[in-house]
Amino acid sequence: MNEPLTKFKVAAPVLPSLNFRETIDFYTKKLGFELVGQYPDYLIFDRDNVSLHFWSCDDPTLAKASGCYIYVEGIEVLYREFEKQGFVHPNGKLRQTDYGIMEFAALDVHGNLLRIGEIIEA
Repeated sequence: MNEPLTKFKVAAPVLPSLNFRETIDFYTKKLGFELVGQYPDYLIFDRDNVSLHFWSCDDPTLAKASGCYIYVEGIEVLYREFEKQGFVHPNGKLRQTDYGIMEFAALDVHGNLLRIGEIIEA
């Protein structure tokens, strides 16, 4: 009898947090995520179908070398919101790629790179 094939369902990035209070404030107050889990060394946030996890970290170089990609709908509105609040990465302005994605890049409060994209119609 054949074993059933594994099916990947969803992924949740695990990013470093240098300060839980700052991470909570940034993701809940500025990005609209809901804090759904808080533990001594771990945080979990949800917004719509996206879940972001954070682990407690003391090394700022790790946050500046970490990131994730988030797919959204309505990217232009989100981009203007991020730009107004100063979160857009200097080299990450909103652009249309040649592979069918409108995207931009932003940095969170500790330097984690958030690449945000929307699949666009050809």
